[in-house]
Order: sequence, then C-alpha cells, then structure tokens
Amino acid sequence: YKSLSRGSVPSTSTRTADPIRIARRPEPAVEPAFTAPELIMPQTGPLVSRASSLAPLEIRTRASTHAYYVKLVPAAGGDAVAEYFIKPGDRLVALAPLGSYELRYAAGQTWYGSTYLFGPSTVCSRAESIFDFRQTSDGYTGYTVELFLQVNGNLRTSRLAIEDF
Repeated sequence: YKSLSRGSVPSTSTRTADPIRIARRPEPAVEPAFTAPELIMPQTGPLVSRASSLAPLEIRTRASTHAYYVKLVPAAGGDAVAEYFIKPGDRLVALAPLGSYELRYAAGQTWYGSTYLFGPSTVCSRAESIFDFRQTSDGYTGYTVELFLQVNGNLRTSRLAIEDF
C-alpha cells in the first residue's frame, strides 16, 4: 500500500465502455397539407396573350373530367406568350401569335389558379414537336391538336415537372 497524504485520492485506472450509438433514420419530411382554395374554372378560351395573335389554333379534348391549361412558350426559351384554358370535354378555337413555340399543358380536375394549377394531382406535359405559326401568301398557318390518346396519333409528348411548366 502506498501512503496517502491528507486530501488525496488514490488513482485507479478504470475504463468505461463507450456508449452504444444507434443510427437513427431521419424522420420523413411531412408535406404540409394542400390548403389553397378551389376556384371556379375559367371559360374555355384565351387567358393571356402577350403578342398579336393571328394564326389559327384549335385544341380538341374528349369528354372527361379533366380540364387543360395550355401555354405556348418560345422554342428559343423564355416566358409563355399565350395561355389558354379548356374546360373538360370542350374544344378551344382561338388565335396564336406568330412564331415557333413549344406547347405545354397541365391537366387536372380541380382548378386552383395559375399558381397552383390543379393542385397536387396536376399532370404536366410538353409536346416534343415545335409548333410554327406563320404567315403565308394564303393567310396564316396554324394547328389542330387533339389532346387525347389515339391509335396512330402523331403528337409525341413527355412528362414535365410542375416547376418547369
């Protein structure tokens, strides 16, 4: 034994085990509930046109529960120059600005406005073809688009993230 002086404590070599660390999975992010108010659907027709509209544009839909919000975006990029709304089962007959455009559309059942579109269930797509609206010696060239699946259809589309709409 070792002699101790007053007030001192013998030193001991004691080792404690490291605490067990358990990896915790992060809690899944909880999406806030969608609370935007439902709006009355606009009438079928043009909503916005930022350029003179001269060329014919017809968009046909089938009788269904889905409405469509359609945009013409310059092929070279930028903001939409024309926007149209089509109620379920309606047909749009309108004029489009001259130029080359990408046709984008959002579809859904309940309208929440141009910011929220059709809410969380919105499906956005874009046509893979460029639409060229031109003036010719005979007048103006335009398009008729049928927005429904059909055998031997010639309009290829791809999904589009709602942020890119």
